[in-house]
Amino acid sequence: MSLRKCEAIVVRRMPFRNSSLIVGMLAPTQGLVEGIAKGARRSRSPLYGRLDYFREGELVYYERRSGTLSVVSQFSPVAEHAELGRTVGGFAAGMLFCEAVNAGCVPESPAPEAYALLQRGLAALEHGAQPAKTASAWGLGLLGALGFAPMLEACVDCGRPLTDNAAGLDAERGGAVCTECARGARVREIDPGVLKALAFLQRQGVQGGQRLGLRARETRAVLATVVDLLEAQLARRLHSGRFLLQVIGRERLTHAA
Repeated sequence: MSLRKCEAIVVRRMPFRNSSLIVGMLAPTQGLVEGIAKGARRSRSPLYGRLDYFREGELVYYERRSGTLSVVSQFSPVAEHAELGRTVGGFAAGMLFCEAVNAGCVPESPAPEAYALLQRGLAALEHGAQPAKTASAWGLGLLGALGFAPMLEACVDCGRPLTDNAAGLDAERGGAVCTECARGARVREIDPGVLKALAFLQRQGVQGGQRLGLRARETRAVLATVVDLLEAQLARRLHSGRFLLQVIGRERLTHAA
């Protein structure tokens, strides 16, 4: 096995046997690095306490042979993003990022755009960005980085621009559908304001999305639509996304009370 070195972010960790970890780490040049960190759960291991979710740093590993896991040799964190664990919403949004990256990125396929997006998303949450808006803009950005950018300002079927004639959204086909093309089809109804908000977030990205003014109910509807799009295009249920929606729902009820 050849020794490799790269920057990476921890996006998955799972206990293995008595003292080891199975980890997934996103790297810009190697894509998803899946490896075993032997003995990482022992207090005397140099890897102990370093391979937590969201940690960003320099990874040294032995590249895997076909069909086997790589072996993590060293990981030196440069950013921990520990603040994400201080709020339920921030942590849930960060976990959504990790879960979606695991589903959408693959080993040995460079992912510089997805990596940079993950850095920006975690940094925004670290600095107090609103989790639902951040997660919505981030999810749309990831779909674009993976080649699945949804059509939100034109009909996904006929390609005609949408003004006020959007009948709904087809998550499986990846976009909005106009009134004429929706006849006889099963599409999810979508509020015109929510569709406009989605298009704004798609254009503005993680940072610009914070300027979007929405009521709590609209914010949750936007996030729910993005989670649906991610699940449909990545072919995986995103449990962190569903949990974040529950958190946002409870916050809305609390504020209303």
